[in-house]
This record gives sequence, C-alpha cells and structure tokens, in this order.
Amino acid sequence: MLIVTPRKRRWLYVSEFFAENQRIAIPISRVVAPNGRHLLWAGHSRPSARVALRFALQPIEPRLIVMGHALRPATSATLAAIALTVASVGTVLHAAPVTINGATFDAPASCQTAGEALVCKVDEQQIELWVKRKPLAADIKPTDSLVRKMAYFNELHQSAVSGIMRATANDKSTPFTNYGKYSALGAAMAGKGVVTSPTVRFASVLQGDEVWEFMEVVAARTPGIEALSADLQRSLLLPAVPPPTTAKPPEPAKPVAADATVATYSGALLSFQYPLFLEAVVSEDSASGLSIGLKHKAREGGPNVTISLRKPKDAQTNATSAIAQRKQASVSAMMKGSASVEISKLGPISGAGYALIGVPDAKKGFPAVESIETAFAGSVGDRLLEVRLTAEQKYSKDMEAVWALLSESIKPAE
Repeated sequence: MLIVTPRKRRWLYVSEFFAENQRIAIPISRVVAPNGRHLLWAGHSRPSARVALRFALQPIEPRLIVMGHALRPATSATLAAIALTVASVGTVLHAAPVTINGATFDAPASCQTAGEALVCKVDEQQIELWVKRKPLAADIKPTDSLVRKMAYFNELHQSAVSGIMRATANDKSTPFTNYGKYSALGAAMAGKGVVTSPTVRFASVLQGDEVWEFMEVVAARTPGIEALSADLQRSLLLPAVPPPTTAKPPEPAKPVAADATVATYSGALLSFQYPLFLEAVVSEDSASGLSIGLKHKAREGGPNVTISLRKPKDAQTNATSAIAQRKQASVSAMMKGSASVEISKLGPISGAGYALIGVPDAKKGFPAVESIETAFAGSVGDRLLEVRLTAEQKYSKDMEAVWALLSESIKPAE
C-alpha cells in the first residue's frame, strides 16, 4: 500500500509502501518538488518518483549474471553447473554502464535509473543515488583564480549539507574527502534508521567549471550497501574537462611603466612578478638552481610563497610524484575534513597541482586556523619547477592576487 500526502504544494512525501508478496516494508525517501531544496533533487519530481516507485514495487529477486544471461535461483545441481561454468570461463558479467547527468557508473542488474537517480535493491532495502550537475555561479568566471572557485565551492557544499541535515532530521555529520577517484567535500549522516531520518552520504566534486553533487540515501547502511556504494564509486567516470580555448596566440609582452604595487624578480632561470606586500628572500639563484621565498611583510598568516627550480634528484622524480608527496604531507598535517581539487597549469607551464582547504591539526604543532594551500609542479626544460602558496582562509583575497600575478607573469629565462 502506497501512502502519498501532499503538503504546501511544494513537497511530496512518500512515507512507505508495503510489498505484499515479500512482507517487507521498504522505505522511500522524501522527494522535493520543483525549485525545492536539495532532498532529493528531483527536478521533475513526480515522473522520477513514479519510476522509482514502479521499480521498488517489483519483487526482490536475486539473480546471477553469467555470460550476459540472468539466471533465477534454481536447484543445487544447476548452481553447481553454473559454478563450474564460471570457474572454466573465469569471467562473470556483473554490471553494465549507466549514465546519469553525464556521470557514468557500472551498475549491477539490481539497479535501475529513475530520472536523476540510480535506484538499487540490496539486502531487502532500496538505496537511491542522486546525481546533480550544475555550473558555477554566474559571477564566478572561468578565468577566476582557483582560490575563489574553492571558496564558492566550499560555501555551496556547506549550504547543501545544512539543508540535507534539516530535511532528514540528522543532527551531525562526519566529513570525508573523496568520492571514487575524485577529490571531494563529503558529509556522511548516520540517520536514525527510519524513513523520516535515513542514512545519507553526500559528496560535492569540483570538476573544471562544474560542480557535481552525489547523494546516497538508504534507511540503514549494511555491508551489502557499503559494497555496492564502493563499487559504484570505484567505477564513477566524469566527463573530461575540455582544455582552455584561446582565440589567438598571446601577443608578446610590451614594455610598460613599472606598477607602483608590483615588483619584478628576474633571475638566472626564471622571472615573475609579485605584490609589494610580499618580501623576497633569495636562498639560491644560479645557473644550476633557484630557491626563493616570498613572505608577507606584516603578518604570519600569509600569503607566503616558496618557489624552487632545479634538476630532479633522480629519474623517478617528476611533477606528478612531487605533488603527490607534497599533498600527502599537507593532508597529514590537517585535521579530518580537508578537501582539495586538482590543477594542471600555472600560466604557460603545464604540470600537476592542487588547491587544499582545511584546518591544521594543533596536536601536530600547527595553528588550528582554517587555511588554504595551493601547490604546483611542472617541467621547465630539464628542471622541475615547484611553487607552494599558503595563507589563512581569511586572507584568501590577497592569496588570489598573488596566484593571479604569478600565473600572468611567470616566465622561464631565455
């Protein structure tokens, strides 16, 4: 029996239905009507809900997919034959690709798409995975610094989490930092095991100039649910970020009068500009290497920059390995809940990098102040360039200015 109660014309509450042939009560989460807040993001909620409910009303029937054929439970002899077939062939086809809002997953036969959601049955429960894809706000331009994008991204995520917690009667959440292979801002909410307060796992991913939001909703997370969630996350593939387009090659720099707020550093291997509120401290500048620090003249909270350019210490050291090592050290110094996004360019130089936001762990000797770190590594000839920019989050505007100026002006020596 399905009970549906409209309220204030904007909400559709589906309390629960009873699968007569199974004698199992399967909860269905609340679905927000158009223009409603996040839970459950059904932009056209009624069609999506109808599809999800039709699927939920089907009997829960375990199936084994062998060489593309769905087999129902049979006699022990049949199962033994199947086992021998699997052992001899060595491959069992468990899943098929499904795409929701551009995000592709390998979904098992127990799952079915329903609008912006993937609806699956596991352990006599229904789990819904909702996928939302949205562009950055209109006032965030593609040319804006990653620091500004991260600040917007963090605010968007926290607002979504607050709305979900209110709508699902969850009073706390536990952060996590990845969804599949993608860096993410995440929040896990335990729920109370009832339809009005389900378990929710919510993740926001910043990919290029788009935000992807993933929300898993289920009454209770069993080992089977956890295994399905892990498999779906492992298979997640988002569209590749298109390379930036340029209408024409950049024109050669023209001599201009010196900016009263900007200083230019010209070294043996590299030149760049930086704001005058930073002070340059040069450790090395020669034909063999460059090591320079830029420190804020008036405060410890930054922004502060370190730049080095030298030949790698061995053949295994490259931009990717250097950034991975740097990121691991930075994340380990943070309390749980840090989040990061990847970057691949600093001005004309391609490479690897990240922007990381989080709170350093006071127990490890760091000030417990929310901070941002941007790091980049790239090859310049036979040398490896490494740039690290750090600042307390409250000084993010100055951090944006420093990174933008470096990106515009950094140039290897001729």
